Amino acid sequence: MSLAIPINSGFTLISVPTFSNDGIQLENAIKDARSLSDNAITLGWRAELCGKLEEILERTKDIGWDGYDAIPISPKSRVLADRFISLLPEGIVLPEITPENSGFFSFDWIKSKDIVLSISVENEKLIYAEIAGSKKTSGELPFHDELPHELSEILLRYFRVENIF
Repeated sequence: MSLAIPINSGFTLISVPTFSNDGIQLENAIKDARSLSDNAITLGWRAELCGKLEEILERTKDIGWDGYDAIPISPKSRVLADRFISLLPEGIVLPEITPENSGFFSFDWIKSKDIVLSISVENEKLIYAEIAGSKKTSGELPFHDELPHELSEILLRYFRVENIF
């Protein structure tokens, strides 16, 4: 059986041997639940978004995929988009993913006509536009190993799952 033990600023789980059938069943149920939460919930929505990327990549592999002069979405753009998805905060609504004719991906969250966030993942930068009521903001931020704080803040303020309904 596992117990949560407070240590400094957090908790850690330690295993304590169990001897009863109930204890063993409880321990197995906890392991199963932990496995499901680690995979299905946490990775499920990310896997869904990555699947959408794959569908888009297949449709946009040729020059002129948009009926005009669009360049194909490159494998590098896919890698950058995968990294972007991996950095999104938990508990937000899923964005719409759109291919751009410049060969990159755009991620769009639309709560209403007055609450919108669009982020384009282009090489080592994120280009964004936000509408929040009468406030309109746009900019370009570096894209490295974490999602810029400004974008995380917008996503968590306006696009949390519980804030949508």
